[in-house]
Amino acid sequence: AEVYNKLADLLFSIPDVREEVSLISVPGARALWLSSEKVNTSIDSFMVEREFAHLHPPYDGSVHLMAPPNWVDEILEKGWGERHPLAGHAIPGNAIMVYAPRNEHEVKIVYNIVLLSYWRAKGEQIPSPRSLE
Repeated sequence: AEVYNKLADLLFSIPDVREEVSLISVPGARALWLSSEKVNTSIDSFMVEREFAHLHPPYDGSVHLMAPPNWVDEILEKGWGERHPLAGHAIPGNAIMVYAPRNEHEVKIVYNIVLLSYWRAKGEQIPSPRSLE
């Protein structure tokens, strides 16, 4: 519960993000909705309307989000998550599930992955992980 609450506190303190009930997840999922006027108009930036990610209830604690396409392989290769089962079929291929953090270090990793989705939803260009090396 402590780790979940730390992650939730960070996620819902992101500027221009408001908490909503998820329109596409399990009951109890907490959606991250972008309230900013400036948004990315690409179809693969949001799950539905302005929901770019959602935090599953405490019994799970994972996060579904729309990752920047140039970061999907990095996230998967590092073992931080997996593709959404419907990715590339019913929903865009950059929909991923990030595993629930187990400690404070992992909370920071998950938070930073969510920030990638957030900045992309706001319309920012996200450099590839390879360009940051």
